[in-house]
Amino acid sequence: MNDVTVPIGAAPLRTVVRVKGRVSQVEIESSTGPSQLIARIDDGTGYVDLVFMGRRLIPGVWAGQRMVVEGRIVETHGAPRIYNPRYELETQA
Repeated sequence: MNDVTVPIGAAPLRTVVRVKGRVSQVEIESSTGPSQLIARIDDGTGYVDLVFMGRRLIPGVWAGQRMVVEGRIVETHGAPRIYNPRYELETQA
């Protein structure tokens, strides 16, 4: 992954970006088809929902975990989302 990150609140839609933040919530949606894990990350300037299609669990992805993610931000259901992003878990100090 590229090393340059941008603030989530300044990340342009429909563009591949690299952002980092802390997971503020994790939920599983499975009511309308295949399961998807949705993890919301926040960096203080904004948030983005990370949608992992076909997943119910990703080891290490839980509330409080810091992540660096890369993908294309789109607006779906009134919220910014990145589908199936590349990600790195940051180690807890």
